[in-house]
Amino acid sequence: MRDGSKSPPQKIIVPVICLFIVSLYLIGNIRTGGVATLSGLLVGSSIITIIYSILNVRDVNEFFNVNIFAILLLFFTYEFVVGVLTLNSGHLSVPRLMDSNGGVLYKLFLGIVMGVNIKILFRHFRTTEEQKTSCKLLIPSYLLIMSTICVMILIEKMSYGLKDTVVLSINLDHMGYQRMGVMSIMLNMLCGMCLCGLVDRKLKIISLICYWTISICLSVLCILSLSNTGFVSNLVMMCATTGAFFYFSKRRYYLNVISDFIFKYGARYMMYLLILTIAAFMLFPQYIGSLRIFDVGENSSFLSRYNILVDNFWSQFSVSPLFGNLSVHKYFDKDGTYVHSLLSVVTHLGIIGMSLFLVLLYFSYRYAFLSAKNGSKYSFLLVIYLSIFIIICTITSFYTWVPLWISIVMMLFVNQAKETTV
Repeated sequence: MRDGSKSPPQKIIVPVICLFIVSLYLIGNIRTGGVATLSGLLVGSSIITIIYSILNVRDVNEFFNVNIFAILLLFFTYEFVVGVLTLNSGHLSVPRLMDSNGGVLYKLFLGIVMGVNIKILFRHFRTTEEQKTSCKLLIPSYLLIMSTICVMILIEKMSYGLKDTVVLSINLDHMGYQRMGVMSIMLNMLCGMCLCGLVDRKLKIISLICYWTISICLSVLCILSLSNTGFVSNLVMMCATTGAFFYFSKRRYYLNVISDFIFKYGARYMMYLLILTIAAFMLFPQYIGSLRIFDVGENSSFLSRYNILVDNFWSQFSVSPLFGNLSVHKYFDKDGTYVHSLLSVVTHLGIIGMSLFLVLLYFSYRYAFLSAKNGSKYSFLLVIYLSIFIIICTITSFYTWVPLWISIVMMLFVNQAKETTV
C-alpha cells in the first residue's frame, strides 16, 4: 500500500486508540509532577501495536527501514556489552531497562508505538478527499481534548500556591522534574505531528490554536517543576512546528528541505519568540529572572553543566578512550558527576560507540532527507525534531536523553524508497 493508495478509515481505528492511550500515559506522568506512573498504559499500547503490525505486516513492511534498524540494534548491542563489562548486574535488570529516564527497552517501545501509529495516520491523510472527510474531526477533537486537559493540569498545579521563588511546590526529586520535562516534550511532539497531518484540511486554524495552548501550558508546567530544559524545548518545538505547519500548507514538494524551512518559516517564528522574550524581560525583569527562563537567572544550570563538561570530559574519556566505560563517572567523584552533554557518548562508550552513533545519525538523516524531499511530512518533521533534540542534548543532557532516542527510533519508519506525493 503506497502513500497515495486507498486507506480505509477503519484501518486507523487501532492507531488512533494506541496514540490516545500513549497521550494518557504522558499526561498522567506530567500530572503527577514527574513520578513514574501508569506504565501499564504504555505496555498495553505496545502490545496492541505489535499485534496490529503483525496482522498488517505487508503494509508496515513497506515503510520499515531495515538499514536503520540494523545499525540501531548494533549500537544498543554494543552499549549492552559495555554495560555488562563495566556495570553491576542491577543496572542491567528489566526494571532498569524499562526505566523512563533512559532505559533501552523503554525507548524502543515508546518510539515504535509512536512511530508506527503516527506513520499510519500520515499515510491515511494522504489519501483521497472522500476518505479524508470520513475522519475530518478526528485530530481537531484530539488536540482540543489535549489542550483542555493541559489547561486543567496547569490550573490544578497553580492552585497549590507559588513560593517566593515562583517555583511550584511539587515533587522536586532529581529524577522527578527530569521525567516531567521529558514527558511534556514527548506529548508536544505527538500533538505537533498530528497537527501537521491536518494541513489542507478544515478546522486547521482551530487545531493550531489548540496546539499552541498545549505547548504554552507544558512550558509553564516545566517552569513550575524546575525543568528548564523542558521549558526551552517546548517553546522551540512550538515555533518549529508552527513554521512546518504553514510551510506544508503552501508547498507539496520540499526540494530545499533545510534552506526554505529555516530561512523562510522556522526563523520567522524563532524571531517572534525572541522578541516576546526580550519584551517580557523589559516589562517584568524580576519575575522573569526568578524563573531562569533560557537559563539567564541566578545559578545558571547551563553554566554548571558547562563547568562539569570542562572539568570531567578528558579525565573520564582517558579511562577507556577506545571502548568506553559506563561507570567512568564514578571513578573520580563519589556522587557520580557525569558529563551533562551528548558528548558523554564518547566518555562512556568510547570512540567505537561514538562512531556507531554517528553512523546511525548519518543513515537516519540520509533516508529522512530523501523521503522528505519527495513529500513525506513524517520524515520532514523528524528531521526538525531530531535536529532540535541533538542541539539541546549537546548542551544539557546525558546521551541517553529519552526525546533524542525516541526520535531516532521513529526513524525506523522512514521509507527507504521514494514516496508518491499526492
